[in-house]
Amino acid sequence: AVLLRYEQLVGAGRRPYLAPLMRSMRPELDELLTESLARYDRAVDLDELRRLVALVDGAVVSALIEADPDPRAAARQMLLAAIGD
Repeated sequence: AVLLRYEQLVGAGRRPYLAPLMRSMRPELDELLTESLARYDRAVDLDELRRLVALVDGAVVSALIEADPDPRAAARQMLLAAIGD
């Protein structure tokens, strides 16, 4: 699931028909991340949320490039480091 999402995300630049799909999924991603952060008693504004999403995206893309067997763990580690846990 992670690989497919990032293939679509990166592919949206070359396949314009994917861009609306990826944009329509963004609010769901924002909501999931906001809920996850709330579990750590961490409220975020939209700017901070976007920075955290960019951090997670970068961690996952790097993990995929490096053939990391667990890109989710790489993203989780970066996110936890960013929020101070």
